[in-house]
Amino acid sequence: MPRHDQRATGAAADFEPGGLRRRIREQSAHGLTVGALQPIATEAEVFEDGGIPFLVRHLVGQKKKIAARVRQEKTGRNPFLPYEEDLCVGSLSSTHVCLLNKFNVVDDHILIVTRAYEEQAASISHADFAAVWTCLREIDGFAFYNSGPVAGASQPHKHLQLVPVPLGSDGHPTPIDALLSRGAPLPFTHAVSQLEVATETDPESAATALGRHYEQLLRESGLDARPGPNNLLMTRRWMILVPRRRETHQGVIANAMGFGGTLLVRSPEEMETLRRVGPVEVLAAVSGLLE
Repeated sequence: MPRHDQRATGAAADFEPGGLRRRIREQSAHGLTVGALQPIATEAEVFEDGGIPFLVRHLVGQKKKIAARVRQEKTGRNPFLPYEEDLCVGSLSSTHVCLLNKFNVVDDHILIVTRAYEEQAASISHADFAAVWTCLREIDGFAFYNSGPVAGASQPHKHLQLVPVPLGSDGHPTPIDALLSRGAPLPFTHAVSQLEVATETDPESAATALGRHYEQLLRESGLDARPGPNNLLMTRRWMILVPRRRETHQGVIANAMGFGGTLLVRSPEEMETLRRVGPVEVLAAVSGLLE
């Protein structure tokens, strides 16, 4: 596979239009061959709750990820500076690079990472939105941001993430589209904006439009004057901001994907708790709807 310069490489992405998905799959095949990409096995089932067909994945193999986290805590190493060359899909811009998620549970899961260190709790910038749109116009996907540990972030270096849609098997792009498509309210604290950005819009213009939606959602959520942990969810069609009050509810962790309708549980005990309280209660609690 080609080597990628970890420094800035210019303003444009280094893949041909329409070529990002192919590049992701080629790099994934390479990463699997050399052992850099280490998918985590899961078992999945659907939990119907509050009109949402939640897709719940139960981890059945996470020893490698736990071991990697222990090593990182001991060394303090930033896995994105430098990043693993074998996980690099390519350049998105002079400010962002596209990496494979090393411990993925979903195929073609990518990270949109700032080249220079920025705090994960920082607000999303114009450059961030431009990089995200570079990916979204290539892949109909679900992009998201976990703003800090309380919002479910596992790394302190700023990165957004994207997975292809559909996320479930009910015909909707995401499980929460089951409610959004008919204008029904979502059962957790949030602000939502419908997007009207054409897929062919260039990243800089799209970033300006997306930034206006984002600023409006921050104002509606009271986070413009009082920044705090939050999750941003975005597809080509809508953007949702969720303020966060806590990371877990009764031991069940939720990040941005949870608010999109897909949850990940780490143990049989956590799965049993989720069966008992239901996904809606977890999301309502961690977003502050239930105090």
